[in-house]
Amino acid sequence: MTKAGLENRVAIVTGAGTGIGRGIALELARKGAVVIVHYSSSQRGATETVEMIERAGGKALPERANLEQVDACVGLIETTAKNHGRIDILVNNAAVSTEAAVLDVSERLWNQTINVNLRAPFFCSQAAARFMISQGGGRIVNIGSIHGFISFPACGPYASSKGGLNMLTKQMAVELAPHHICVNCVAPGTVEVERYFSQFDNYDRESAAVSIPVGRVGFPTDIAPLVAFLCSDEAGFLTGQTIVVDGGQSSIISSNRPKEAFPWIDKGNRQESP
Repeated sequence: MTKAGLENRVAIVTGAGTGIGRGIALELARKGAVVIVHYSSSQRGATETVEMIERAGGKALPERANLEQVDACVGLIETTAKNHGRIDILVNNAAVSTEAAVLDVSERLWNQTINVNLRAPFFCSQAAARFMISQGGGRIVNIGSIHGFISFPACGPYASSKGGLNMLTKQMAVELAPHHICVNCVAPGTVEVERYFSQFDNYDRESAAVSIPVGRVGFPTDIAPLVAFLCSDEAGFLTGQTIVVDGGQSSIISSNRPKEAFPWIDKGNRQESP
């Protein structure tokens, strides 16, 4: 495993058992970080991520926490700091992706989405920042979405949470900058992950790429290197930014083209576990 730039730094990646989170965990480990692979319910996925990192010569450990609970968010940070002596990097990746029309959104659905997608990043970051301040600095990267900029039908709670994450990134960046903590956000477009094949019967890459100017869907390997860069010393003058990584998708999609944007998604509810 080639190590460059993040040697011996301790990184927490939430929701790292699959998809984008796994890709980020693998990349940070490849750069030399010790990675805490967070999971909420599926230990199997987290274990697989850890095994992949270890086979490549890196260091990683799984850690469970239900991010719907504030105490669990704080506990994840405190346990990591206690076991490893420091926290250098926090990547708030875990999210639930829920779909329901505005008139059909229940209080439970709204609360779950906001709690995991927005409240958890806030309290995880708050707890991590306190340790980072004591050690002289750190990096926080939030994983947002183009849904934070563009409206699509039946995505109210999810879009609201991701839009809020954009502003949370700016607010934390301003307040934590004097403590040498950089806070940024990466907003992916359509990125192919494992759940697409199990949740969407008609998913195929060609259909998903219809509205993407570069002509293909994204993959976790398109997101992870940018996150690793934002966690590096080279990004020390970059903070408060939301960087869109979507192959140009958001440049041509407007809210009146939802079917062209995601032609392979049927109506109904969908959810991604954190």
